[in-house]
Amino acid sequence: MSTSTASRKTSAPSKRATSANDNSDDKDDKYAKVKGTKDRLFRRVFTFIAIAFMITAYVCHVTSSDMEENKGKLRHKIRRITEKIKFNDSAVKEKLLGLKKRRDHRSGGVSIDKAVAAVKADSGAGYIDEALSENSAIEMLEERRLELDKQVRDIKATGIIMETDKNSLKVTRDLQDITRFMIKAKYGDHPHYRVKVDLEFQSSIPDFDANGPHGTIVIEMAPIEYIPVSVYNWLEIARTWKSGAFHRNANHVLQATTHSRAVKKSLAFQEYSDKHPHKKGTVGYCGRPSGPCWYISIQDNSSNHGPGSQQKENPHEADANFGRIVEGLDDVVPRIHSTPQMSWLDQKNQIKIKTMTILVPGPDDAFIEWKP
Repeated sequence: MSTSTASRKTSAPSKRATSANDNSDDKDDKYAKVKGTKDRLFRRVFTFIAIAFMITAYVCHVTSSDMEENKGKLRHKIRRITEKIKFNDSAVKEKLLGLKKRRDHRSGGVSIDKAVAAVKADSGAGYIDEALSENSAIEMLEERRLELDKQVRDIKATGIIMETDKNSLKVTRDLQDITRFMIKAKYGDHPHYRVKVDLEFQSSIPDFDANGPHGTIVIEMAPIEYIPVSVYNWLEIARTWKSGAFHRNANHVLQATTHSRAVKKSLAFQEYSDKHPHKKGTVGYCGRPSGPCWYISIQDNSSNHGPGSQQKENPHEADANFGRIVEGLDDVVPRIHSTPQMSWLDQKNQIKIKTMTILVPGPDDAFIEWKP
């Protein structure tokens, strides 16, 4: 065997060993590269999560600060609204009480339409005789009522939950207080007020041939201690009534439109008292904000129209519920519901409201027509 042949035989294993080492080194390099890539990816993900966490924390902090700032601005705005009016309510009340005392004195205890009041001078210099007619007293009360009504509307427009806000509650109480005086000055001081609603049924009603076109319901207002703004609103609708009709026949309510000269807007706020809930036979204002359209509850609607109903933002908000039916609940109301169409009614099936008449207690507590 030649030397060259032996050399070739000897070098072959050496090459294979070198190749194996090279392959092992390549595998190590690939593993190192993969491991490095994973490490870098992990660091990037961790860095991204850390940055996202810091951004979230910052946004929450800023949002919280903004919310507190906005809440402070809202409170400040409400304070500005409530401080706009500088009006001596006690003077108004004193003049009204003086008017009532003079009425009682001149009429032997019975209210009369025209009277002169003894009023206390704003300077506190004692009592003087002033030619204060009933109309001027009512105008003064109405001016103040409208001022407070605007304040309440402005607060409501801010979106604050008025039922739990201190300033809102104060202004709404002031509005309710002056409205009670307004009711007594304008419609007389009575324990109850009623409104007679005369209806005209159309020939599509099933019992038209037997009972004819006419029907009447009588609504007694809720006590003004509970919801005076809603009651006054309805009395004003009745006093200046123009037209209207029952235009919706649902399984839970009978809804009606109203058109009057004095009331064209909804209530300033959702006036509600749990002492006068939406039981069967009660009447309330529809919509948020409520009115001037209204409805008769033909079932207990305490859940459908009571606190927290029909919206999710305010657990206290409810439809204003201003009265209850004391005549016509068992015969006329079912007749309205018997109209041959459900939901929104066509013109031919609507039950027209022809007149509204305000009633107040008269001699022997019998209700008589109120005269201005």
